[in-house]
Order: sequence, then structure tokens, then C-alpha cells
Amino acid sequence: MVREEEILKAVESQLGSFRVFVAPISDQRKRERMEPAIMQHIYCSQEPWSDLADRGMLLNGRYNAEMPILIENKCDFNIYGLPKKLEI
Repeated sequence: MVREEEILKAVESQLGSFRVFVAPISDQRKRERMEPAIMQHIYCSQEPWSDLADRGMLLNGRYNAEMPILIENKCDFNIYGLPKKLEI
């Protein structure tokens, strides 16, 4: 492969810029509700990158009988593309 080294350097650079944010949530149902809320926000976003989101995910959002929960990002970092507060 002629450009293998160049491609591997570019991949390493891109992966180095990714960040993973973790929150301890012991309630499994709350965790299940967070993913669809985040994905729904991305689907409705007007940002050009929102078209990259996988549209074939099996998302199990809030049931009609469940009360909405408002979650808030309290970390010192802005998570690009997500609001400071999100209803799940």
C-alpha cells in the first residue's frame, strides 16, 4: 500500500481528538432512555454532521407512562452538538 503510513498517521490523529464522557447511572432504565434522547436530538439537529448518525438503531425511548426526566451536563466541558439540558 503506497499511502499506508500517511493514512495511519491521519487515523491516529483523528482518534486522538475523540473524547469519551462517562456518567455513573445505576438505573438501567434511565440509561436506556438516555441513548434515544441523545439520538433524537442529533436526528433533529440542523448541523451538517447530523446526517452521519446511524438511522437504523433500535432505540427504546421513554414510555408514555413514564415521567420525563431532565438531565444536565455539569462537567466543565461543552459536549458539542448536545444541549446543556436534555429531557429523557
